[in-house]
Amino acid sequence: MAAVHAMLATGASKMQVFFNAVWHSVLPPFVDNHLDVREFNLRDSTILGFVFPAHRTPACRPHGRCGGPRGVTTAGPGSGSTAG
Repeated sequence: MAAVHAMLATGASKMQVFFNAVWHSVLPPFVDNHLDVREFNLRDSTILGFVFPAHRTPACRPHGRCGGPRGVTTAGPGSGSTAG
């Protein structure tokens, strides 16, 4: 609060007081908390990725359908399609 009173005593506007006194005192804890939360989320997702790995299916299943969008099929031998 001393910085706010000092700036008000010098005739600073409310906007100048906010950005030069209040914001500079609030910004470091805000950034610290933000980075801690991001680090926690990253570690948590990494641990969950190791404990519960995603089920991976083969790229193309035996019946000729690939893992792409619905209706996309592979043109394998004997499929009757002509590629050209």
